[in-house]
Amino acid sequence: MQILKSQSKIDWYAAGLKLLNIAGPIAGMSVILFTAVVSYIETRPQKLPLQYKLIHNNQTFYLEAANKPQELEKGLKWRNNLESDRGMLFNLGREYKRVPFWMYQVKHPLRHHIP
Repeated sequence: MQILKSQSKIDWYAAGLKLLNIAGPIAGMSVILFTAVVSYIETRPQKLPLQYKLIHNNQTFYLEAANKPQELEKGLKWRNNLESDRGMLFNLGREYKRVPFWMYQVKHPLRHHIP
């Protein structure tokens, strides 16, 4: 009759390497996926509800209003077009006179100027 002894000693180093071989690629793919999702969300254009109707010189404009800091920051970024009767108001917190605007990643000219 043979007596078998079980090995109660665990090789923690080998077990850790096996775990890293499994968890490492999963963690790497998770980081890549997370980065892609965040990048996609950040580069989507915002569409705010039309809140105002402005009539000037017999032209009617329908306007979105950017009030929150994240709405102000995004503005019209990444929009492919803006209909000729649409626009966006920027609530900067107080009245300013003749504020120049430049927006990063706006693909169409900001051409409407109302004196």
